[in-house]
Amino acid sequence: MAQAPPGVYADAHNPSGTPDPDKLDVIWSVNNITGALSVKVPFPSGPTSARGPRIPFALLYNSSATVSLQEANTYSSAMDLGFTVLNSSIVNYKWMPGSYNAATAPVGPWSTTGPFLTDTVTTIPNYTPVYNVNGSQIDGPTVAGCQISGPYLYSDETGSTHEMNVAYVNGYEGGSSASQCTQYYGSPTNATTWDGSDLQTAISVTGANIGVATQGGYGPSILYPNGTQYWGSAGFWSSGTLEDANGNVASIAQDSAGRTTFATNFPIAQVGEIAAKTYTVTTEDASGNNENYSVTVSQVPVGVWTMPHPQQDPNDPSTWEICCFNPGGAGNVTASVQPMTSSSVDAVTAITLPNGTAYGFIYDPLYGTIQRINFPTGGYVRFVWGVRGDCGGYGDFSRISCLVVTDAYISSGSGEDHWSYNFPTTSSSGYITSLTSTVTAPDGSYTSYTGTATQYSSTLFPWGAPSWQETSKLIYTSAGKLLESVATTYAGAYPGQITTTLYDGATPLQKQTQLKYDGYDNVIEKDESDYYSCSGNPCAAAANPPAWLRKTFTNYLWSSPNPTQPSYPYSQAHIVDKPSQVTVTDGSGNPVSMVQYNYDEFPLSGSAGILNHDDANYPATMVGPRGNLTSEKHCLAFSGSNCANWNPPTTYRYDLAGMVVSETDPKSYTTTYSYADAYQGFTPRQPTDAYLTLATYANNATDHYSYYYTTGQLASHTDWNSQITSYSYGDSLNRLTEIDYPPGGGSMMVNYNGDPTPPKVTVTTTTGEAAGPIVRTTLYDGLGRVVQTQLNSDSGVDYVDTTYNTMGQVYSTSNPYRTLRDPTYGLTLFPLYDALGRKQTQTQPDSSSLIWTYAGNATTYTDEASHSWARTSDGLGRLTQVMELGTPANPLNLETDYRYDALDNLTSVNQIGNSSVGETPRARSFTYDPLSRLIVASNPETGTIQYSYDANGNLVQKLSQPINLATAPTILGYCYDVLNRVTYKFYSVPNCSSPSSGVLVASYTYDSSSLSGTSNTIGRLTEEDAISNGVVYSKRIPYAYDAMGRVTSELQCVFTKCTTDYPGYSTYKYDLAGKLTDYSNGLGTTLFSTQYDGAGHVLSVKSSWNDATHPPMLFSNPSYSPAGGLTGALYGTGLTVIRFYDSRLRVNGETDTGSIVQSYGTSGTTSITITGSEQSK
Repeated sequence: MAQAPPGVYADAHNPSGTPDPDKLDVIWSVNNITGALSVKVPFPSGPTSARGPRIPFALLYNSSATVSLQEANTYSSAMDLGFTVLNSSIVNYKWMPGSYNAATAPVGPWSTTGPFLTDTVTTIPNYTPVYNVNGSQIDGPTVAGCQISGPYLYSDETGSTHEMNVAYVNGYEGGSSASQCTQYYGSPTNATTWDGSDLQTAISVTGANIGVATQGGYGPSILYPNGTQYWGSAGFWSSGTLEDANGNVASIAQDSAGRTTFATNFPIAQVGEIAAKTYTVTTEDASGNNENYSVTVSQVPVGVWTMPHPQQDPNDPSTWEICCFNPGGAGNVTASVQPMTSSSVDAVTAITLPNGTAYGFIYDPLYGTIQRINFPTGGYVRFVWGVRGDCGGYGDFSRISCLVVTDAYISSGSGEDHWSYNFPTTSSSGYITSLTSTVTAPDGSYTSYTGTATQYSSTLFPWGAPSWQETSKLIYTSAGKLLESVATTYAGAYPGQITTTLYDGATPLQKQTQLKYDGYDNVIEKDESDYYSCSGNPCAAAANPPAWLRKTFTNYLWSSPNPTQPSYPYSQAHIVDKPSQVTVTDGSGNPVSMVQYNYDEFPLSGSAGILNHDDANYPATMVGPRGNLTSEKHCLAFSGSNCANWNPPTTYRYDLAGMVVSETDPKSYTTTYSYADAYQGFTPRQPTDAYLTLATYANNATDHYSYYYTTGQLASHTDWNSQITSYSYGDSLNRLTEIDYPPGGGSMMVNYNGDPTPPKVTVTTTTGEAAGPIVRTTLYDGLGRVVQTQLNSDSGVDYVDTTYNTMGQVYSTSNPYRTLRDPTYGLTLFPLYDALGRKQTQTQPDSSSLIWTYAGNATTYTDEASHSWARTSDGLGRLTQVMELGTPANPLNLETDYRYDALDNLTSVNQIGNSSVGETPRARSFTYDPLSRLIVASNPETGTIQYSYDANGNLVQKLSQPINLATAPTILGYCYDVLNRVTYKFYSVPNCSSPSSGVLVASYTYDSSSLSGTSNTIGRLTEEDAISNGVVYSKRIPYAYDAMGRVTSELQCVFTKCTTDYPGYSTYKYDLAGKLTDYSNGLGTTLFSTQYDGAGHVLSVKSSWNDATHPPMLFSNPSYSPAGGLTGALYGTGLTVIRFYDSRLRVNGETDTGSIVQSYGTSGTTSITITGSEQSK
């Protein structure tokens, strides 16, 4: 029968995703339940996401596929092998790499991401067993044979493999019940996967392509829950294409925009092993030049060892773990497992990146598994392997490797951090449905896991490795104290109940989340509880908690559309993951929020001819079923469990390729979007409709964008004022290398310094100052962690160092320094974390300490002066209580309680008070609408304030009721423009239709100015006026902005001057880094000029006001500490300042010397008093 492909079946607990490309060491994981090692090396392949499906490329490794149990030979009689006890035929099995017979599927341990679909066609001939009965050989009854098409295994674009749960039996008409065909006869040819992916497939049972699903009349092969279709190619082994629910088509060879995502001769969907040789993977940079990766596959040895299971001593039937069927009662047809022999396996040994760095893979000479991974950053991880005494279910699940990682050593290039894995022998017989393990961290803490094998009965071809779901997780300190447990039960492939218990308090505290699903594994109900007490070590999970904090209910389009939803066959199109309504209630079921979603309501725009778009099946006239969200509306008020008042909806319209072309907000203001091609130096042969190139807002302002065609990276952005920012990616890994800002903004350049090992990155920001640009360098260790930052352009290089402990947590950070002898040099240490990764102590540079202690859901923080606060959180992580404990010598015990609604909005703050320390109680309350907008706030200092909003959520009125109603209410009102910017502020009830009628009004104008010669004003404030009864009493006119949006000149006048004459304009100038360099007061009398050094510090300040009491040089000759604090300067012509800092970077001394202009006699004194115990600090 067929062999499962490398890689476990995907489910909710084996998610697949590309790691952060900057973390080149985050490519491996050890399964805490099975001990298997998996590796995923992503290539930064293909353009950035645009229209249509995205198909990345990655190499995948699964240690469990290094060797597999394979059928080697079949003998007509066990006596042929010299067995005397067994009177039956025998099948000979053997643990080995590769494939004994002609391969029918990909063979591990290395494979690639998809999408591709593979099928095994197994021919079973009619079979007549021969038996030895009383010394005579007789023929048993003939067992009928057949041809089985299946299993169908789909490897998706993330690398997860799915058993599609369909099969077809040909040539067998229900003969002997002993036939291997019986199990599969009548198997479904239309099915949905059991692993939580809910992929749907159908295979043909007629015609020339029996059992084959192709686009040519036999498909689609596979439907995703969002309606995306996979079409298998006629060759079936080669990868197919993905077509989304809007008709956008993509494949490994070409994406929806017609670009080559990557080119490779590395075998994809390889039948059998990947041959030993050097392969290439080629992508393109922003200019269309090739970027070449090389992948070296070499032959590595596999030694001889004994796999503990399955046991098959043919002379001892009690040991048989692969058996058995009984044709006509004449005897058993069973199996023999032969000893392993030396062999080899082809495996990836190196992956070289275009920048010359590389991954290296070294293999264990005995087991043939990865022994060490060298990272491009210079670090490594190495593994020690062993054979688990028992590792999984047998019988149908017989082909499971017991190879496990026993130790992992992680190194940044200096020293190693040791993780230990213990996988005990399981004593169960028959199917092993539960496994346990213990993982010990470098700090001595350890975690015990229990996992359960899932879906024994749901899959047609059950001998592949099962998905092991984590059902229990117990976290212990190094001293063996249980800190936390997480117990999970499952509803199919996904968690049905998650129970978390904390044990570090006086009584264990438990909280729970329960989940319910529909037939397509969509969450339809999520219930979340508060903490409650329990007993036990560990505590048993409660069937139901005492009370729920929040419940969330979700309806879905396929089963519960809204009354206004157009009717389309969504189930038939397998668009089954779109929510139609989400309702949030409190723990008692009272609704607090409701949102409804409709899809495919409006006609589509656009015309045929878009590149790689299926115009035939998805024309503009085909509005649905597509699953495009077209309206979203929120409930404003409830009547019982129903919504009594809806906010107007936000609506969206699309083109025929599913790109949003307009968005209209609840106040009917519309933003439109265009995807007309705008590529840097390239025009495709057909429109691609791939990227947003023009956004037009309700005020007619526009944003323009252009892109590099081959990579899809942003090339330029032209803002509302036609100012251009451009981006360059002149790097072999397509990383950003330069940003050029509009005039006056300078540039930023990123230099990767030739990608040394470990990495080093330098960022240079132009300033236009005489001191030159600001230059900063970041140094990383071999695991890609920041270990030092440098400010290279200061008067001396300023360094900040970071070190890490064995757990990878920050252990120390330094103050900025130039030498270790600097008076401000110091280290902040984080020497202790608990087993949950929570910080316990922090030692300041002056040796004082901060301390955190934990007790259940409470955290006590003690500062350097022994002041303590205890903070308690509820089951949703919200702060519910703060106890200000004071100090041991001066206890306070001041309590403040916090309460929330089900949407996490703060509803009350209750300060209990304490008369013994002079603190009176204070209560505050807050009320919100279902959109989480504050509508009433009551505070003892301000009284009650009421708020009201428009449909877009803008505050339109604020009504303040004074305390004790001693005076009349105060009203503030607001008006807004089409971009939701404040245009008028009333000190009374707002009258937006006639704002000039207001007694007191503040007016705000945008985009255009009443003055001539303005620049760069679109999208910016251009005028502010204070008006009373139509008369302007003060005015501020930002006359002009520079290309970066900084004010360059403005007019300000106050009170009566605004009605008679205008003073001059104040002007401003900036350097390229955005720092103010020149300021004129607008009267032509005073000009201030400022210069900066290479670190951005003020170097000098000059004034044009020059007389006996006003020196032209206001500030000069400065010096700065590495942390940027001023350490010395000359003020004016005679005052010298010298300032001192401690290791906490606080000013601890200052010496001021020199002449002063005037003596004022007796010096004055002042004092500041802060009253109240809570303000004692």
